[in-house]
Amino acid sequence: MDKMPFVSVVLPSYNEAKNVVPVYQSLIKVLENEAQLRLEIIFVDDGSADNTAETVEALSQKDPRVKLIQLFRNFGHQNALTAGIAKASGDVIITMDSDLQHPAETIKEMLAKYQEGNDVVYTVRLGGQKGFLKNLSSSLFYKVFNNLTGMNISKDSSDFRLISRKVADNLNVMREKNRFLRGMTPWIGGRCATVEYVANPRLHGKPSYTWKKSLMLAVAGLLSFSTLPLKIIFFIGVLCCAVSLGSGIYIICHKIFIGTALPGYTDIIVSILFLNGLQFVFLGIIGRFLVVVLDEIRDRPNYIIRRTIGIEK
Repeated sequence: MDKMPFVSVVLPSYNEAKNVVPVYQSLIKVLENEAQLRLEIIFVDDGSADNTAETVEALSQKDPRVKLIQLFRNFGHQNALTAGIAKASGDVIITMDSDLQHPAETIKEMLAKYQEGNDVVYTVRLGGQKGFLKNLSSSLFYKVFNNLTGMNISKDSSDFRLISRKVADNLNVMREKNRFLRGMTPWIGGRCATVEYVANPRLHGKPSYTWKKSLMLAVAGLLSFSTLPLKIIFFIGVLCCAVSLGSGIYIICHKIFIGTALPGYTDIIVSILFLNGLQFVFLGIIGRFLVVVLDEIRDRPNYIIRRTIGIEK
């Protein structure tokens, strides 16, 4: 651990042409003067509609440490990260966004934690997400996720992290299609540490992570790491059957021993509508699990590479 490692920085990029050069300059400014540090900077163009790939290519002609993986289309942030990790050659891999919100200065702290013998160095964003709703939804998701899976992921965690070669190799053999790297990485285990950072403002463009994408990532995470929703459905079904059976016995006994039928037509209709709605919800949850199974059975690749520049493997 005394020798500085070979560092691979993986940056998934979607329509980030204006941010490519600034993020490269920030990395070089921080890391270039580190003694004995070997470096490669891998931009993963996730099907951008602008000239992100061309900007990276021009940069790589000036600095061979800059490399490009251009995907055939937009496969999503988690799959772009997966492609970059799979092609990275470093002793450690640092994943971060291309929009300059993840400060390059934090990498020095991350490398120091790695030098202490940690396999994974997570980052926690100080100040949380921007906006009340984002903070609330993020906090709620991670609280539910941690309770369902038994993990302990911070609500302010991100995909800005350092992983060792050993952890990267294990991630590369995990071939599930619904990828949630924030859960897959701690599932592997190993020694870990955490550093804090303050996010920078985005320099150019708009965030590509919409509410819809965030929701789909949350669903993928929950379905990939917990079957508890299916167990809850089973127990609710058993409870409904028990209540229905008890109500039926009570109504029959009331008719036999008292001689009158119980009024309650409205209650019956409301109960039927409620239980029917509950069934549709349960079918939707089961259907989502079946979709995950179907994706695994199809065994389609997580990404398709159009071309690479400077990538040896």
